[in-house]
Amino acid sequence: MSRLFRREAELIIADVGNDLSSTGLQATKITDLRMVFRVEKQLSTDPNTCEIEISNLSEDTRAVLQRRPLRITLSAGYEDAVKQLFVGDLLWDESIREATGWLTKIQAGDGARASKHARVNRSFKGGVQYGQILKEIAGTMGLEIPQSIDQAKSMVANLINGASISG
Repeated sequence: MSRLFRREAELIIADVGNDLSSTGLQATKITDLRMVFRVEKQLSTDPNTCEIEISNLSEDTRAVLQRRPLRITLSAGYEDAVKQLFVGDLLWDESIREATGWLTKIQAGDGARASKHARVNRSFKGGVQYGQILKEIAGTMGLEIPQSIDQAKSMVANLINGASISG
């Protein structure tokens, strides 16, 4: 028996501010509205993408979408099993007046803001740990390295020769 009833979708729009790693203090939660979405996982270095269409958002919520930068979190499923499907940066939105109400279209990419704006130009001398280089690169994007990766054997190893990172 297929379960086609009691489906739920939730969209959280959070004000990120200037800190890429924070989830922001102000968040708007959208539930109980008709949502159509498509999430695409990229196998390349391009950010994963998400497209969402929401029917009849209030004027206040449409105004929230005009602020930037914003991070969105999309969760969906059934009432007893709602799972997070996507977290990313809002790239574009548009609200269109239709005969029966408003249709809002949203496009987002995970890590899109960090990969678009972050730059690093740094040289490292021999003897520095690989983990320190990774921390430096992540820091330019406003991200932190998880402790499990930071303490891995390959990250504690030292670089024999110097290295230059640019990009």
